[in-house]
Amino acid sequence: MFIHHWSNHWSSLTPWFRKGIEAGYQSGDLLYLAYSAQDCVIWDPSLDLETAHRLHAENLRSCANALSGLLDSGTLFLQLQRNLLGLTDAPCTLSDDEFDEEQCLAGMRQRQFMTGIANYHIYSAELCLLYGNYDRALVHVREQDKLIKSAMSLPQLVRFYIVAFLTLASHYPEMEADEQAATHKRLEHDLARMRRWADNCEENFRHLQYLMEAELARIDGAQDRRWRTTTMRLIRRRGGFLRDEAMACERAASQLLALGRRRSAEGYLRGAYHLYDRWGAQRKVILLEQEFPVLGELVGGSRLSADGGEIVDLDLASVMKASREISGEIFLDRLLKRTMNILLENAGGQWGCLVVRREGQLVAEAVKLPAEGLSTVDVPSHLLVADTNGGRLPLPATLISQVLYSGEAVVLRDAAREVSSYRIPTCSATGRPRCSACRFAANVSRVPSTWRTISPVASSPKRAGGRYFAKVCFGHPSPSKQQKLHATVYACGAPTVLRTLRNHLFAALHNSLSDSTPT
Repeated sequence: MFIHHWSNHWSSLTPWFRKGIEAGYQSGDLLYLAYSAQDCVIWDPSLDLETAHRLHAENLRSCANALSGLLDSGTLFLQLQRNLLGLTDAPCTLSDDEFDEEQCLAGMRQRQFMTGIANYHIYSAELCLLYGNYDRALVHVREQDKLIKSAMSLPQLVRFYIVAFLTLASHYPEMEADEQAATHKRLEHDLARMRRWADNCEENFRHLQYLMEAELARIDGAQDRRWRTTTMRLIRRRGGFLRDEAMACERAASQLLALGRRRSAEGYLRGAYHLYDRWGAQRKVILLEQEFPVLGELVGGSRLSADGGEIVDLDLASVMKASREISGEIFLDRLLKRTMNILLENAGGQWGCLVVRREGQLVAEAVKLPAEGLSTVDVPSHLLVADTNGGRLPLPATLISQVLYSGEAVVLRDAAREVSSYRIPTCSATGRPRCSACRFAANVSRVPSTWRTISPVASSPKRAGGRYFAKVCFGHPSPSKQQKLHATVYACGAPTVLRTLRNHLFAALHNSLSDSTPT
């Protein structure tokens, strides 16, 4: 409870807290039960806000008979979630029709529950910072400075240090010289602390270190390329901490707008908007739309959908990289190869092919193969697909033909079991696919993206956002983000992909990204 999160990713806290809840029930120890229940899901960055709010509310109901102080602390975080969802009375308050933050605070003071009071100031400071009320955020930071010992070793301590850092950095230009010197010394000290934490556990803290470094570079008057580079290092880490990534994009956009770099700011601004939306911070999304009317144009321009259906997000880092690497490419074969490499890198794929039908024959127009190559031993000749270099690749040709014929995506949740319905040859001894693509796929647990290719991917997907980037490029709807697939192969036909690839790609990059992409 007090050690695990300093050395392990925060998403791994939830299983331990669930064991604590079970142990509390079995032993009758309501105190242990309540501690486990109130922290069970609140620090898991893999959960969207709506899901985390629902689960946290259920956990609090399970310990309704526990000590009132623990319930106050758990309820404060519940109200933080409700605020972000837009369910409290105002942006900078935790109060709603059923909860009064002043009454809760008075009760905790009366019981001298200092940890709960510290949590109140930390949560309130983060909300005020998020909504741009820096003066009120500073008040909570100063109050929490007096209670720092009450948050020692807790995850809340990490949140306080990053919130305090950004709040003080926001006030820095307005401070007197003496106060600036003292503040700068504190910021350097807090950055050094975050570096030590990051050296111990990169996945939890390195992105916060980068965010601090970018802010310190900004207030020190560094060239914008330096702090923007630091910001992009944060964005590319992809640790699952959407709110921190969104905050970094928003602050970069605000700085660029202050410098009069509107076009450059738009990419970061849209990135922040989509990240907040993916996280579920609906109140922040609405406020951004009100503050930056241009988001209506930017977001509308990026919402490409082949079926006119649900709007999806673009993976900002992927689009930026695509813009840089292929905007000047004029040869189609090289354009296809670069696009394939970007898609594979973004989605965590090991290899992939873009297959089309030409003069009645399947041809792999773009190929990225694994380092060890693909074996064609014991693969029937009708399953070997020609590539543009004169080679032949072992691919499930029957499956590809069906997809090209039907024009619909095919998802194999378990290739080892489902290949028979597509008449893909299997080994008589093992019952597993002979085709190397399907053989590899049978060992994969989950697929994060959908392309107009046959796409065996790594068993641990890096970035789910790759599927949205692929959708913009290739114009085919992706599976739901919530869909849990024991999946192996995505395939969908692309009879006209060579004619439309460039148009789809640059439609997505038009204006808001091609000219304004940060470098």
